[in-house]
Amino acid sequence: MATVAQARRTRRSWLSRIDQRHVIVYGTALVLAVTVVVPLAVMVIISLRPTEAIPPITGTDFTLDNYRTTFADPVTYRLLWNTALYALGSMAVGLVLGVLMSWFVGRTNLPFRNGVYPMALASFAMPGVVTAFGWIVLGRPRTGILNTIIRGMTGSDANTGPLNVFTLEGMILVTGVALAGSMFIFLAPYFQRMDPALEEAATTSGAGRLGTLRHVSIPLLFPGILTVAVYYVVIMVQIFEFPLAIGVTAGVPVLSVRVFLLTQPEFGLINYGLAATFAMIAMFIGLVLLGVYLWVTRQAERYQVITGKGYRPNRMDLGFWKWPAAVFVFGIFGIKIILPLLALIWASLLLYFQPLSMDALSLVSLDNYRSVFGSERIRNSLLNTVLLVTLAPTLSILLAALVAWASTRIKLRGVRMLEVLAFMPLAIPGIVMGLAMLVTLIRTPIWGSVWIIIIGHTIGFLPFGVRLLSAAMLQIGRELEEAGSTSGATPLTIFRVVMLPLVLPAFLNGWLWVFAHSIRDFTYPLLFSTPDNAVLATQIWELWTTPDIPKGSALSVLLVVFLMAFVFVIRKTATRFFGGTVT
Repeated sequence: MATVAQARRTRRSWLSRIDQRHVIVYGTALVLAVTVVVPLAVMVIISLRPTEAIPPITGTDFTLDNYRTTFADPVTYRLLWNTALYALGSMAVGLVLGVLMSWFVGRTNLPFRNGVYPMALASFAMPGVVTAFGWIVLGRPRTGILNTIIRGMTGSDANTGPLNVFTLEGMILVTGVALAGSMFIFLAPYFQRMDPALEEAATTSGAGRLGTLRHVSIPLLFPGILTVAVYYVVIMVQIFEFPLAIGVTAGVPVLSVRVFLLTQPEFGLINYGLAATFAMIAMFIGLVLLGVYLWVTRQAERYQVITGKGYRPNRMDLGFWKWPAAVFVFGIFGIKIILPLLALIWASLLLYFQPLSMDALSLVSLDNYRSVFGSERIRNSLLNTVLLVTLAPTLSILLAALVAWASTRIKLRGVRMLEVLAFMPLAIPGIVMGLAMLVTLIRTPIWGSVWIIIIGHTIGFLPFGVRLLSAAMLQIGRELEEAGSTSGATPLTIFRVVMLPLVLPAFLNGWLWVFAHSIRDFTYPLLFSTPDNAVLATQIWELWTTPDIPKGSALSVLLVVFLMAFVFVIRKTATRFFGGTVT
């Protein structure tokens, strides 16, 4: 007995000598290295392996054949050209709409302007792929609801058109309008806080409203607008849902979709080598664009549009034009939310899809909703979804809290590498990060389970949590931690008892943000899809591609209604308790 007791005392003494700071920093760094760096390294190796090689990595022969094949194929350059046109075009459409909306709301007497923010937040409840599906129902050439209405109103005898969503232009317009709401969230503060003195001077000099906007307001805010523009180009190169839902049918391939299709057996032979090669190209483009974004951000900090003394915002009187302006602003949200949602509701009420008509009204029923609720496969996917949106936000924000606390509070060699590792997923397209995890875990027990999606979301959404919690922790004085340390508390106790309660509002806000984005994400669930790990996102995609448009529409409507209710409740709760909201 004495020997056992002595061994326990020795173990406790050994544990007490361990510096918990080293455990926190280097333990967290190891977790990030395993989940971020190792998959990327494996993907690089896969791109250098023979085409017939299948993960996991075996053999020692390496080759550049995948790169030679990729760059010798003219389709590659078409992919790059389409990706550039799609990214720049969608960004341009969204930016123009976002700037105009921000100016109307922030600088004019626009009617009902207080309702624009709730509408912008509500637009987040429409997943990109659901918006794309809604516009397919609206704008397909032959049976699209808008096309049949327009042809009926004009008396046209044509069988197709005039709208066609299955083109590069259609894909750009749908995506650009979808981006306008989120761009408004970014741009509105610039316009609201800008010193109006120069605008007043321009008006006094005889400049009109549009002239003042074009020659004064936009040039003053150009650095901030440019920052948002570059950021969204980075996002558009990575975006996956719109090109997959619309671009495949339209014959407009882009990089992100090419990576996905090369890993799907229903689109031909699986080729992980070529998929990894295209992923490397996408990652390189993403890193270059991220570098440009960081440079533009530093340049923008040199400009000021807000003054201190005498600052007083004012609003321009639009006169008669305030009502057309209100129709324009709210019409954008109608195009983004209302029209696609109404189209999906119509499709969900029919046993088989058909254009809007009086005859079709007699066929309306709720059978598709009953079928959705009665499907065992959908019920199982719902259970997986609940597990996903419970664990992924919790793990992601806890890991983000550790990274944020260590990088802002602990002084050890190499601690800054934590931030570098945590922010790497921000520069890497989601489809690339997902492929890296796929080729690393494909022969492990995790593969085929919902856990691989949970890991993907935990790491993929980590940068947002780190950024949010780092800002919150920097606002907390060090004297509170010093008091805890003086009282004999260990670093982990200080983190748990002192820091987490103080940053609880930011912690909960980050958790809710990851929750909302996890349930609406399609990239990781589709890339990792197997019969055993299906979630609502994969079920919606499966129903649409079967094709079973009515049931796919019904499930899409249910998801959107839930997300809209979620956004509304969280916005009210966050405003009441924390003075903020979730976007």
